Order: sequence, then structure tokens, then C-alpha cells
Amino acid sequence: MLHRNTTHLNFLIVQAAAIASLSDSMAPLSLRLPSLEDGDPWIVHRNLFEVLNGYLQPGSCTAPSAAAKEIDDLTPDKRQSDGGKPKEDHESFLLEIWESIIEIAKQIPSDHASQDRLVELIKALTELPATEIEIWGVSSIQ
Repeated sequence: MLHRNTTHLNFLIVQAAAIASLSDSMAPLSLRLPSLEDGDPWIVHRNLFEVLNGYLQPGSCTAPSAAAKEIDDLTPDKRQSDGGKPKEDHESFLLEIWESIIEIAKQIPSDHASQDRLVELIKALTELPATEIEIWGVSSIQ
């Protein structure tokens, strides 16, 4: 009888650990973007963070294509003027955006469900319609 109870207890412990692991992979993320902690953050960083933070939360219903479109709308050619300030060139924009995405990605635990959502978002970004732009003086398809 003792062996049967020990086996049952071990089974319950394994199940509890599995449930705890599952709940950790679905836990809300507390993301941050250091560039937003400056006194006057760039509007693109602020908007990008809002898109990523909302989309990457486990309970988010936002489609990857919708989040990708919101990010695409932040490009210099597509977004509204920032209070009369000149817009950055495409090289600077791409560098800033990808550095920010990488900064956010580093904060997501490897076993968290949002890792899959991030991969889906990157895939959706690659599926956006191509746009011809000039980078470092060379015409390129983005």
C-alpha cells in the first residue's frame, strides 16, 4: 500500500510541476525599452514598444499581420511628421527598429509562449509588400 501511495504522490508532484511550468510560459511579460526611460523618447520607439508589448503578451488577440502592419506604418515614408522634426533616413530607422526588437526579444524567457508569437511577427514582417528604398546610396527592396 505504501508503494502505491508513493507512486501516486510522485505522479501528483510531476503534474504540479508541469502545471507550474505551463503557467510560467503563459505569465504576462514585464517588458521595457531603455530608450523610453530618457526624458524625451523618440516617438517611433514609444509606438514600437506599444505594438510589441501589446502583441507579445500571452493573452493578446492581435494577429501577427496586424502588428507587422503597425510596425511598417512607423517607417519614415509612411508615418506622420513628428512635430516638424525632419525624419530619419531608412538606414537609421532600420538600425533603431531592429535594435529595439532585439532588446525586447532578450527579455522573453526561452520557454515562454511569447517566443512563438515573436517568431510569427518576424515572419509576418517578411511577408509585407516589398518597397524600394535607397540604403547607403544603393537602391534596395525592403
